[in-house]
Amino acid sequence: MFLFIFLFLAALYFAELWMGRTFRSEMNGQYEVLMDPSSPPRLIILGSSRAHVGINPKYLETFDETVYNLAMNGNSPSFYLEWYRKLYKGHLKRKPETVIFCFDWDMLYPSKRTYEQDSEYWPLAFFLKTLIFDPGVSKRTLLMNRFAAVKHRGDVLYRLIKYRTIEPTMPEEAYKGYLPLVQNEAVTQLEIAEADRTRSDLLIVEDPKQRKAFLDLMDEFQRDGVKVVLVSLPDYLPELSERMKGIKDAYAFIRKFSDDRGIPLLDYNAGQTTEISYNRSLYYNRTHLNKPGSTLFSRVLWHELVNHVAPKGRVHTAYDDALWLGDCKSALGDYPAAIQYYLNAVQADPSQYAPHEKMGLIYFEHKRDAEALAEFTKVTELNPNYAYGFLCLGNAMGERQKYLEAITCFEKALRLNPRLDIAYYGMGVVLLHQGKPQLAIEYLAKAASLKLDNVKLAVLAYAYIQAKEYAKAMRVYLKLMNFSPLNFEDCIGLGTAYLELKKYNAAIDAFSRAIALSPANPAPYEQLALVYRKIGRPDMERSMQNKVHELRGTR
Repeated sequence: MFLFIFLFLAALYFAELWMGRTFRSEMNGQYEVLMDPSSPPRLIILGSSRAHVGINPKYLETFDETVYNLAMNGNSPSFYLEWYRKLYKGHLKRKPETVIFCFDWDMLYPSKRTYEQDSEYWPLAFFLKTLIFDPGVSKRTLLMNRFAAVKHRGDVLYRLIKYRTIEPTMPEEAYKGYLPLVQNEAVTQLEIAEADRTRSDLLIVEDPKQRKAFLDLMDEFQRDGVKVVLVSLPDYLPELSERMKGIKDAYAFIRKFSDDRGIPLLDYNAGQTTEISYNRSLYYNRTHLNKPGSTLFSRVLWHELVNHVAPKGRVHTAYDDALWLGDCKSALGDYPAAIQYYLNAVQADPSQYAPHEKMGLIYFEHKRDAEALAEFTKVTELNPNYAYGFLCLGNAMGERQKYLEAITCFEKALRLNPRLDIAYYGMGVVLLHQGKPQLAIEYLAKAASLKLDNVKLAVLAYAYIQAKEYAKAMRVYLKLMNFSPLNFEDCIGLGTAYLELKKYNAAIDAFSRAIALSPANPAPYEQLALVYRKIGRPDMERSMQNKVHELRGTR
C-alpha cells in the first residue's frame, strides 16, 4: 500500500513538472517580473489581449527602461482592481510610477475571469494567505488553477496529438511581456463552428460591476500618486460597423471620465483614428494588431506619450530611430522608403546587422534575389553566431538554385539553433528540389513538430506524394483541413492520394473542389479523366478529356 501511494505521488509530481514546462506561457514571465525585487517596473502597461499583443515596450524605453507590458488575455477592470489591491500593492508592497491603462470598448462586458485564476503563477506565501484568510475568493477556482496538472488537463490531448495547435503568436520575438501575433488569423473549421454556435447579440450589454471596478481602480491609482494615461488601441473599423453605436457609447463614458478627472485619454478608435484602423494587413483579426501593426502603433503611441510622460530612460540614437522608421514604412508597404531608412541606419552604425537583415527580407519577398543574397551575406559576416541570418542566406541560395550552398547554410543555422523550425523546413524544401523526398520528409516532419502551420503541413503532404506514400499524404491533407480550406494545389494532392489508394469517390470530390477553385486549369480535369477510366465511366472520361483540349486549345 505504501509503495502504491509513493508511486502515485511520484507520478503526480512528474506530471506537474512536465505540464508546468509544456504549458509555460508569457504569463509566467509577467508574474516572475512582478516577484523580482531587484528591478521592479516603474512604468507598466495594463489591459487585455489587445494591449498584450499591440504595444511593444521596447519602443517605450525612452520613457523608462523598466517599462513592462503586464496586459493579459481577457483581463477586465474587476480583475485588475483585485490584482492591484491584493497582490501588487498588498502583498508585494509596490506601486508603479506610471500606468498606461488600455481601455477596450468591451471591457464593460460581464467578465468571468477572476484574479484567482492566475494562482498558478503566485508566490506560495501569497497563495496560502489567500486560501486561508481571503473569504472573497472562490477556493475551488483558487485550487483548480494552482496546479498545472489540473489547470491544463483539458489541453493535454490537443498537445499530444498536435490537433488544433497552429501557433498564432511569435514567442521567439516576445519582449518584456509583449507577444506579437502572426500576420493573419488562421481559424480552424471547428473554431468557426463554435463561433457560430456561440454568436451573441451585436449590442454591447454593459455590466455595472465592471464600470464601478474601473472607477475604483482609477481612484486607487490616484490615491497612490500613480500617473495614469488611458489608451484605446485601434480596431479594424470596417469590420466593426455593426457595433459602432455600442462602441461610441462605451467611449463616451471613458471620455467623460477623462475630462472630469483630467486624466489623458489617447483614443485611436472613436477619437483620433489613424490610417492603421483602415489597413487590414496590420491586423491579426479585427481587434488585434499583428506584429507589423504593433510596431507601427507603438510609434504612433510614442509620439503622443511624449506630451504626457517625461522621458527618463535610454536615449534613442540616430540608428534606433532610422531602424524603427524603416519598420513602420515596411508595415505600411512603402518599401522604397523603408529601404532608405535602413540605409540611413547602416550609415549611422555600420556594425549592426539588423538593417541588412530587414533589407534582405524585403528584397527576397520581391524576388530581387541577388540583392537579398548580398544583404544576408553581410548579416552572417557581421554576426556569425546568428542562426536566423544563415537561415535567410540559405533561402536566398535556394531561390537561385544553389542547393549545395543552401544546405550548408541550413546546417549552420541548425548547429547554432537546433530548434529553429524554419531551418528544417528550408532544408526539406531544398531536398525536394533535389529529388530526395524521403530525406525531405524527415526535415519537414521535424519542422512541423516544432511549430505547426499550414505551409509546413501542405509541403509535408506534397513530399509524401512525391515519395509515393499516399496513405500518409492523405492523413496530412486531412489534418490540414482542420485548420483552413485546402487551396488548389492541396486539392490536387489530396485527390492524387485518394486516386492511388483507390478511393475513387473521394478523389472525384477532391478534384472537383480544385476545379471550383481554378476552373481554367486543365490539371484537375486530366486527373478526373483518369479516375473515370478507372471506374469504367467512358462517357465522363471523354467529357473530361474534351475539357482539357478546350482549355489548352488543342482541338
